[in-house]
Amino acid sequence: MSVSISGLVSGVNVQSLIATLSAAYQQPITLLQNQQQSYQTTLSAWGSVQNSLSGLQSAVSSLQNVTSLNNRAVSLSNTSAVSATVSSDAPLGSYSLSNIVLAQTQSVYSQDFTSAANTAVGTGTLQIQVGSGAVSNVTIDSSNNSLNGIAAAINTAGAGVNAAVIYDGTGYRLTLTGNNTGAANAFSVSVSGATGSLSALSYSSGTSGGMTESQAAQNASVSINGLAITSATNTVSGAIPGVSLNLLQASGSTTLTVANDTSAFVKSVQSFVGAFNST
Repeated sequence: MSVSISGLVSGVNVQSLIATLSAAYQQPITLLQNQQQSYQTTLSAWGSVQNSLSGLQSAVSSLQNVTSLNNRAVSLSNTSAVSATVSSDAPLGSYSLSNIVLAQTQSVYSQDFTSAANTAVGTGTLQIQVGSGAVSNVTIDSSNNSLNGIAAAINTAGAGVNAAVIYDGTGYRLTLTGNNTGAANAFSVSVSGATGSLSALSYSSGTSGGMTESQAAQNASVSINGLAITSATNTVSGAIPGVSLNLLQASGSTTLTVANDTSAFVKSVQSFVGAFNST
C-alpha cells in the first residue's frame, strides 16, 4: 500500500501551523529587542543626569571663585572729561578731578611757496633735534629740494617729526609736527650749508626768521583732590593706585568713584540657582 504526503497532512491546517511556529521563534527575539530599548532608555536618562550634574559642578566652581568678590567698578560723573579703567587692587573711594590740561605735540609751519613740486627751495642740510635726543641730519640737494621732496626726505629720515605740505589758499607751506606729546618732545630745526631759501625752514624757540610755531609741545595735567599731577601723555597711571585715567577734555572736571563690582558674583549665583533647579 502506498502512502502520500497529502495523506499525512490531511486534516492539518498547514498555514496555522507555520504561523504558530514562526511566532514561537520570534518571541525570544522580541524579548531581546524590548530589553535593548529599555537599556537605551536608561542610558539616555543617565546621560541627562550626567549633563545636569556637570552644569551644576561648573556653576559651583564659578561660585567658589572668590576673586569675583574683589572686582572693582569705576564710575564718572562727567564721561566727556575723563575715561578710566580700574584693577582689583584699586582702593575704594571717590576722587575729584579738575583743571584738566591736555598734552600736545609741537607743530610749526613755513612761509608760503608758489609750488609744492616745482619750486626749488634751496640745498643744504636740515638738522632736526627732538628734546635732548640725537640730531637727525637730512640732506637736501637738487634731487629733492622742492617742498614735496623735502617733506619726503624728512619723513624717510625718521627724525621724530612728521612733515606734510599744506595749501592754505594762497600758497604751499611745509608743516612739521612732533610724533609724541609732552614738553620734553619739543623739537628744533637748524640749517647748515644753506642755499636759496632753505634757511627759512629753520626753527628754534624764541627766535625769528624761520618757521612759525602754531602749537607748543605741552604736558598733560590734572588736579586730583587738589593735587596737580603731570604726564607727558593724556594717559595718567599710578596717581591713583590701580586706576588709569585718559584725559579727554581741557578745563573739564569730574568725580571718579571706585566701588565694589558685585555683578560677576551675582551672575555666578544666578547660574548656580539655574543649574540647581534644572538638576
